[in-house]
Amino acid sequence: MSIKIAGGRRIDPYRGFRFRVNIDGFEEAGFTTVSGLADETEVVEYREGDTAAGHMHKLPGMTSYDDIVLSKGKASDTVFQRWRNQVHQATTGRGLPDPNFRKSMIIELRNFQNQSVKTWNVLQAWPSRLEHEDLDASSSDVWIERLTIVHEGLVSKGITI
Repeated sequence: MSIKIAGGRRIDPYRGFRFRVNIDGFEEAGFTTVSGLADETEVVEYREGDTAAGHMHKLPGMTSYDDIVLSKGKASDTVFQRWRNQVHQATTGRGLPDPNFRKSMIIELRNFQNQSVKTWNVLQAWPSRLEHEDLDASSSDVWIERLTIVHEGLVSKGITI
């Protein structure tokens, strides 16, 4: 699929496989998928007392953000397990909790020239779940690790999707 604009110049859509994830304090990991780049604002319906019957005003309410799920092939690194351990330690009261378990995160969509065309700044991110795919002796698939990230905001810049 391509889009043509005035002058006949062809513009192709961006590809979803060209992206980079940078988590504050971690070396980059080669993620295979990123999902959950979504936000939603609650609709608050309001009817004034002197408004004609059946007419409601629709006002914006609270905005919520989907959890972000990062997937990658599991290797010998333990960076995600250590991050989860920071969160676990902060919530159990065992030892001194690490106050730095919240991280900043940037997800970038890149074009074929490897230039950033869209960024999502993820605010106050921390992992709520670390999951590993089932082990299966009859399979030759790569063992996948998934990290679910909760956060307090998603600020996007660049192209409008």
